[in-house]
Amino acid sequence: QWAVGMTVYVSLWTLVHHCHWRVPPALLIPDPAQPERFCAGKALEHVKALASLGVRNVGSVANEVEAPRYLLSELQKLQAKAVAAGATLEIDRQQASGAFQIDFLTDFTSVYANLTNVVARLSWPESARHAILVSAHFDSAWNSAGASDDLVQVGTSLEFVRSLIAGKPLPVAVVFNFNGGEETILQAAHGFITSHKWAEECRVVINLEAAGVGGRELLFQTGPGNHWLMESYIQAAPYPHSSVIAQELFMSGLVPGETDYRIYRDYGKMPGFDAAFIMDGWAYHSSMDSFPRLNATAGSVQRCGENYLATLRQVALAPELDPAHPNLTHTPSGVWTVDSEDDRAAVFFDVLGLFMVSYSKVVALTMHLGSIALAALIWSTSGSSPKLVATASTCLQAFGAAAVVALTVASGLTLVAPMSWFSRPYLLMLLYAAPCFAAELRVHQSAIGKRALTQHGAFLCGLALSSSMMMALTALGSGAAYLPFLWVIFPMVGWLIAPSDNGVARTTLLLLSYAAPLVVTGGVVLEVVLFFAPILGRGGTAIPPDLVLAAVMCVVTPIFAHPLVVVLVYPCNTHLIVPEVGKSKEALGSKGRVRAPSTSKGSAYLVNALTWAFTCGVAIALISPIYTPERPKRVIVQHTTRKAFDAKGHVVAEDAGLWINAMDYISPFPYLSRAFQAAGQNSTHSIPGFEPMENASAKKSLKAYYPFIRDGKEVDVGSPVYTNNPWVFPIAHMFGNHMYATTAMFEPRFPTQVTLLSNSVLQDPLRRRMKFDITGSDHMVILMEEGAVHWWSLLDTVPKATKGAHFVLYSSGLSSENAYTHTDESRKGNFIMEVEVLGDSAPIRIVLISHEFDFSLSEEVKLVLETMPLWMTDASWASHW
Repeated sequence: QWAVGMTVYVSLWTLVHHCHWRVPPALLIPDPAQPERFCAGKALEHVKALASLGVRNVGSVANEVEAPRYLLSELQKLQAKAVAAGATLEIDRQQASGAFQIDFLTDFTSVYANLTNVVARLSWPESARHAILVSAHFDSAWNSAGASDDLVQVGTSLEFVRSLIAGKPLPVAVVFNFNGGEETILQAAHGFITSHKWAEECRVVINLEAAGVGGRELLFQTGPGNHWLMESYIQAAPYPHSSVIAQELFMSGLVPGETDYRIYRDYGKMPGFDAAFIMDGWAYHSSMDSFPRLNATAGSVQRCGENYLATLRQVALAPELDPAHPNLTHTPSGVWTVDSEDDRAAVFFDVLGLFMVSYSKVVALTMHLGSIALAALIWSTSGSSPKLVATASTCLQAFGAAAVVALTVASGLTLVAPMSWFSRPYLLMLLYAAPCFAAELRVHQSAIGKRALTQHGAFLCGLALSSSMMMALTALGSGAAYLPFLWVIFPMVGWLIAPSDNGVARTTLLLLSYAAPLVVTGGVVLEVVLFFAPILGRGGTAIPPDLVLAAVMCVVTPIFAHPLVVVLVYPCNTHLIVPEVGKSKEALGSKGRVRAPSTSKGSAYLVNALTWAFTCGVAIALISPIYTPERPKRVIVQHTTRKAFDAKGHVVAEDAGLWINAMDYISPFPYLSRAFQAAGQNSTHSIPGFEPMENASAKKSLKAYYPFIRDGKEVDVGSPVYTNNPWVFPIAHMFGNHMYATTAMFEPRFPTQVTLLSNSVLQDPLRRRMKFDITGSDHMVILMEEGAVHWWSLLDTVPKATKGAHFVLYSSGLSSENAYTHTDESRKGNFIMEVEVLGDSAPIRIVLISHEFDFSLSEEVKLVLETMPLWMTDASWASHW
C-alpha cells in the first residue's frame, strides 16, 4: 500500500512538473502554407535588433531616438504589405505630457513630459470604427537591455501586425501602442489613453508584459467582470494558462509590481487581458535580461504569440463589440465599455494548461453550499464517538506540530543561513516541507497504541479543515475558494464509492480521489514558489523572508500530507491500537496494547527518510552559496551630492557620498570589500554580518579598501523630508539595509535648482501662492513637507502624503524639435509648478532630487563595482539632492 501511495504521489508530481514547463516547438520562419500563423522566429528578430541598442531608459538616445526609429521603419515595411493585402496601416508618433495620481506601493503624483509612443492602427474596408488595443513597452529599466521586459512582447506585437495582414480581415480595427515609458510607473500609457486621437476607439485591451524570462505566460488579470472576455480566451487559446488566484494576489498588492493594464482599466475604463512571463524572475530588471537568455526560450514566445493572436481574433468576432450590443455604454471619458459588473467568470483556472474552467459567483456559492451540505450529512451520520473525537484531536495536534516546526526552522535559518533557498528553490522542499510532513506523521505515530483512532475520523478532520477554508474564502468573496472546494468534493466522492475492505483497490481509489486537488493545487504552489522566490530577492528588508515562506509551508504541507495520513497511516474503518482485554503477552506491546499493524512501519520509514532529507537540506544551506552569478544579489549604488539651502538661497550644508542599498534582507556590506575576493571564498555564509550593520562600522570596513571614502560624518542637512536620501521611487518604507559613506564633492551634469518666480498673498482663505521653476535632469523627484500644501497646479487635488512628504515623480523624453537631435541640453528636465500654503508667512521645505541614469559612472563607483563578487549585480547612477 505504501508503494502504491508513493507511486501515485510521484507520478502526479511528475505530471505537474512536466506540464508546468511544457511549451510548443518554435516556428522559426513563417509557414508559406499558413502565412497568417504566428512565427516566434520573426518576433525574436525584432527583439535582437532592439536589444542591441542597450539600455533604453526614458530620455536616453536609445529610447527616444533609436528604438522609435526602428519601430517606425518596421511598421512602414508592413504598411506596404497591408496595402497589397487590401488593409490600411496608419502610423503615428506621439509625444505625450500629463500628470496623474497613483497608489502603487504608496500614494504619489506622477508628472511626465514628451514621452514617446509609437502607435499603429490596422483596419480593413469593412472594419467598424471601434478597435482592440494591443500594448507593449519598448523602454527598459536603467540597468537592463530588457530583452524579455518588454521587448519580447514588442516583437510579438509586431509579428501580430504581420500575421493579421496575412490573414482574414477582422470586423474591427486593431490599435498597437508601442509605448516608451512604462518603467517610469506607467506614464506613457497614461499619455496614450488620455490624449491620443485613437484612444477613444479602443474598447478592449490586450496588455503583454514580462516579469521574468520564458516559461508559460500567465493571464493574471482580466475583466473587470465581462465574462465574454474569458469565454473568448477559453475558446481560442490553444495553450491556456490563467488563474483567479494570480489576479487576486496581484490586486492585493502582495506583488511589488504594476502594469499598463491598470492605466487602461482605470483611465480608459476598458476591460481586457493582462498577461506576462513570470518564470526566471532572477533576470528581471537586471543585466541578465539579455537576448541570448531569451532566445533559449523560443518555445515560450511561440506559445504566447499563438495564445493571444488567437484570442485577439476571437474577441474581434464577439457580439459584445457590436455597437448595438445592449450592455454597451458610453462613459463620461468618451470611451465605450461593456458591463463591468458581470461576474459570470468570477472564478477561472486552468488544469495543467490543458483546458480552462470558469464559472460565476452564483454557481460557486451553489456548489460550495451543496458540498457543505453533503459534508454535514457525512458528519451527522458519523456521530461523536470517543474514537472520532480522539482522531480529530490527533489531526489538529499534527497540524499544530507542522506549524511549530516550520516557524522554528525559519527562525533558526534566519539567524544562521537566511535565504539559503534563494538560488535553489528546491531546498524549500527539504528545509520546510520535509520536517513539517515528518512532524505530522510523528504525531500520528506517537498516538498509536495510546488512543483509539480511525481512518473515518482522519478523513472527517481533513474534510472539516477544507470546508472551513472554503467557506472563509467564500465569505471574503475570493475566487480562490475553488481550491479547498476541490479538496472537499473529490475526496468525498472517493470516500463514498470506495470498497470497504482494506486492500490495495481501496487504497488506490482513495488516493486517486485526491488526484484532482493534488494536481491543481500542486500546479499553483509550484508556480507561486518559483515566482515569489526571486521576488524576495528584491522585495525589501522589512520582513525576514524565511518567516514568510514558513507561514506558507505550514499551511501547504499538511494539506498535501493529509491524503497519505488518511489512506496509509490508518487501516480501513478499524481502530489503530486499541486496548483489549484477554490478550496474551505475545500479542501485547510493552505497554499492554495491541501491536501496530504493518501499515505503521511504512510511516516510520517515511519519517526517517524525511528526517534525512531535512538534514541534507540544512547541510546544503550551510555550505552552499546563497547567490550565484545567474541568480545574484541585487545592490543599488548611487554616487550622491547633497546641498541644503536657507530661504535666501545660501548653502548651509553640503556633502557627497556613496549611498548603497541592498534590495533583500541580507546586508551587502560584508561583501563589498576586496578582502572577500582575496580570500577566495565562495560561500556567502562564511562572512559574518547578516543583520544590517551600523553605519560607522560599515564605513570603517569599507574605508580600508576604498581610500576615497572619507572619515567625516555625513552632514546635518536639516530635519528629514522623506529620510533626506535620494530615493528614485517612494519605497523608503520597504528598504532598511542602506549606508551613506562620504566622498569628495562633485558637480552634477545638469544644474539642479528650484527658483522662486513669484510669491503672492491671497484671501478667503488667507494663503500664499508661490510659483517655482524646477530644473534638473530628465528624471527628478520633488518632495514637499506634509501639511504645508493646500493646493498645487499639478492636479485638482493634493494626494495624501507618505512618510511625512508629498512625493512627485517627474520624467521627460525629448521635445518634438529635439526628437532626432539628441544633446545634453535636450536632456534637461524643466517644469513650472504653483503651490499654495495656508497663512501669509508659513514656511515650506522643498526637496529636489535629480537622477542621471545613463551617463558615465564616477571612478569611485567603478571601483566599488569592480570589487563586487560575481554573484552580486548592481544598478548604479549619480543623484543630486
